[in-house]
Amino acid sequence: ATLFFEYRTVSALVDHLLDARREQVERWVGPAPAATIRTSDVAPLRSATAVEVDDACLRERAVLALRRLVASTLQRPLPQVDADVPLEKYGIDSI
Repeated sequence: ATLFFEYRTVSALVDHLLDARREQVERWVGPAPAATIRTSDVAPLRSATAVEVDDACLRERAVLALRRLVASTLQRPLPQVDADVPLEKYGIDSI
């Protein structure tokens, strides 16, 4: 049997995993560190809360970890694995 990916990119898969299995993602990449940036000091982040900053950090680290896994599996340099390119472009369209 073949299972086609519902989430076509690394980014989409990470978003799904964070929604469905956040605790497992945190264990995999480690918990997001507490925000060290004071949002009042950075204009674009003024409205961001510490939770939003932590979520963004966790997402960024999860995307990097999944890109590394794909790159390693395909024996490609990390820069060749883009988080927003459909996985089928790398030959990964079903498992």
